[in-house]
Amino acid sequence: MAMRFRSIPTIVVSSPAAVKLFLKTHDLNFSDRPHHEASRYLCYEQRNLAFGEYSPFSRDMRKLCTVELLTSSKISQFQPMRERQLGLLVDSLKRGCGEVVDMSKYDNKDLDEKDFKKVMKATMEEAGAFNLGDYFPYLRGIDLQGSARRLRDLSKIFDGFLES
Repeated sequence: MAMRFRSIPTIVVSSPAAVKLFLKTHDLNFSDRPHHEASRYLCYEQRNLAFGEYSPFSRDMRKLCTVELLTSSKISQFQPMRERQLGLLVDSLKRGCGEVVDMSKYDNKDLDEKDFKKVMKATMEEAGAFNLGDYFPYLRGIDLQGSARRLRDLSKIFDGFLES
């Protein structure tokens, strides 16, 4: 079934045969992602695996992940490290048995004097909020809701955090 949500063409596939047709036969025609303002600001111009637009860069990144990172041999190779980290977590919880255990990882000073949890909450709320620019591309430049400005500010906070 083909529908249009404002300016975004959308296809709903409801049978296994149609899914196979779309994902194997017509893969290149449907592999692109729509513009997402939050991903544009928070993920460096939508250069990530989840929201990235289809391009030679995204194709190379997916191939790199499939061939180099997500093979069974690579996953098995990192199993001892995962087990060691999990053991450290369990040991720290055992040492704190009977006491309150602080599971937070970052202090407020780690995010440019901002509270990490508040910044994460604001980011998730802004990324999930309805944004007119995502559905009406000609309104993006106007930023009627102020979403782009808020996303730019959050992006600067995260960039500072990653740089430190």
